Amino acid sequence: MTQSQSVIRDAALFATLYGKQGQLVELVEAFRVSFHLKEDSRKSAYIDKFTNRNEKIYLFHFNLPIVEDTSIIQLIFGDPTKKMPVIKAWEKFKNKFDSVENLDVLLNPLWGYTLVYQADLISGAKFSESLPDEVTDMFSFEALATSSVIGGKLWLINIPIRTSKSDMETVYVALASPKSKLVTNFLVGVGADILIPDLISHKGHHQRYEYGYELKEGLNKYAEYIKNMHDESNNLLLKFKAKDFQPELSSHVNNLEEKYSKITMWVSEFQRFHISFQQQLNNYDLTKHLFGTEDKEEKIIKFHRRHILAGLQETKNLVYKGQNALETAKIAVESITRVMNFEQAETAKKEVATQERRQRQLDITLALVGIVLGMAIGIPEWIDDEFFADFVYQLDYWTGIGMGNWLGVSEYSNAPWQNYNDLILFCFRSFWFFIVLMFIRYLDPNVALKRLRWIVGNVEEKSVLEEKSNIDASIVNELQETIEQT
Repeated sequence: MTQSQSVIRDAALFATLYGKQGQLVELVEAFRVSFHLKEDSRKSAYIDKFTNRNEKIYLFHFNLPIVEDTSIIQLIFGDPTKKMPVIKAWEKFKNKFDSVENLDVLLNPLWGYTLVYQADLISGAKFSESLPDEVTDMFSFEALATSSVIGGKLWLINIPIRTSKSDMETVYVALASPKSKLVTNFLVGVGADILIPDLISHKGHHQRYEYGYELKEGLNKYAEYIKNMHDESNNLLLKFKAKDFQPELSSHVNNLEEKYSKITMWVSEFQRFHISFQQQLNNYDLTKHLFGTEDKEEKIIKFHRRHILAGLQETKNLVYKGQNALETAKIAVESITRVMNFEQAETAKKEVATQERRQRQLDITLALVGIVLGMAIGIPEWIDDEFFADFVYQLDYWTGIGMGNWLGVSEYSNAPWQNYNDLILFCFRSFWFFIVLMFIRYLDPNVALKRLRWIVGNVEEKSVLEEKSNIDASIVNELQETIEQT
């Protein structure tokens, strides 16, 4: 195709690069050195300007006033002769752009960049829905979307599929009407209409790359964790339903809790992406009017919006899957834990009951020891009063077992019971010991011990008083016998 047959002329290439604020200084320096740019004396306080007027190459570096986190580089290649065929000029400009040393490395901090192949329609030519044949031959595929803009027409040729970190290029073809202000109003400068919507679409594509490809291995692990957690949760719930509570369940619960923490971290990360996509979508809807489109169908706007919306839905699904797995695991763990806690509580109650029973038995044993000791207090008195010998005599008399011989008791009193007071005291003590044993058996051990101490104390005190009275009586009898003898 010859130049006379072409309907476009005055080719230019606009490269707009978007990155984090303050991180594009090295890229600016690389462009300056590669293209022999000199600092423009008309530099303003907000824009760094570099030019090579001989080759008609311009560079602008600035921050957007309404976007605090972004720095922008605009690199413009023009045809100084204005005689070069458009397609050859575009190819030359693109080769220059790609010739920058270590360009792939320098582009790493970017969210993305846009190449706009721009040319003017010749006088008398009209726009059509499709690209001119010479442009179509250059790109070898149809445009993704097209929109009318003030002063011309815009075709979207390519977007970043982002299968790799270097894939961050959006490509447009912009054809301007003769003497239009498409370049000055739509493409170049801080106030260019394309900047904000184009920046938002690049951020959306960059985020889809971050979680879709940079985190691809993590996504596979995330899906594996979710599957394992669902399987583990379902197994636990089935065991819970079947009331099959085995000791190894605690290890399953621990494994589930470990996966729970990992999935929680992933859900938090995807939630961050989801919120960011929602913000980008809101911002895109608020600023899409800056695109300056005259096409009511807004095909390019809607095309970019669909990709941002796709990222929003993808992250929403990822978050939902994780939250669903977490909720299922939570129900399983809470159910099993509740039952295990109940079983542990019942076991603890049984252990406490066993300890209380053992303590009660110990208290009873101690009480019986005290009783025996209390009884022992009166034994010497019984022996002194020949009570024990009389008692043995009664047993031999009624049973004939010869206990006196076994115990070495060879002499008995003449009367079956010579001291009936001692017998009454013995029966009285036995009765009270029986009552004390009943208290110990059916009442609280501590209370029973207190009562036992009180009873034994009173009995011992009574025994001491009785013994003292007996001694006093014996002394009186001896005195009387002495007096009578005198």
